[in-house]
Amino acid sequence: MIHPLRQAYIDTVYKEFGCRLAGDDKAPLRTISIADKVEARDLSYEEFIGVAIDMWKDYAEKLGHKYPYWSMITGNVTFERLDALIVLVGDLSGGYDRQRFYMMEAELAFASSYIDHRVNGNGSAPPTRVIQVSAEIRCDVAESLCLMLGVPFHGDNLDYIARQYCKICEK
Repeated sequence: MIHPLRQAYIDTVYKEFGCRLAGDDKAPLRTISIADKVEARDLSYEEFIGVAIDMWKDYAEKLGHKYPYWSMITGNVTFERLDALIVLVGDLSGGYDRQRFYMMEAELAFASSYIDHRVNGNGSAPPTRVIQVSAEIRCDVAESLCLMLGVPFHGDNLDYIARQYCKICEK
């Protein structure tokens, strides 16, 4: 019997890439563990597979694969990125915008590095943004960071956020 999570993967790969996959599962206990992680995030198997495939589609193509492999989309990095997405977006019930997620993910990486640099002040040059993002995305990411750091949100000024975080750390 094929686990429903694995079946969702097989069905999605067929629909999106036209590739037929066998239903054999070489590690059924790992599949059950992954299914538990998916359920803990309150996602259906189909939602998870869709988002995970989107996350890895470009990378798989660069590697020369026709589709993202099972081991790629079910790895820990996928769940880390998924958790970041859920923090930034709130939940995925309103749909999933791949481009927006990538921009938010890039801004979160930059903002986190920038605040870390400001707080730890190691004397090196601060990080720079890899891509330019809209003010809306900068504010959404700053608000999420403030929630995570326990800092009151007053806008997307990362220097201000770092100063407020330092005040909390000194207490």
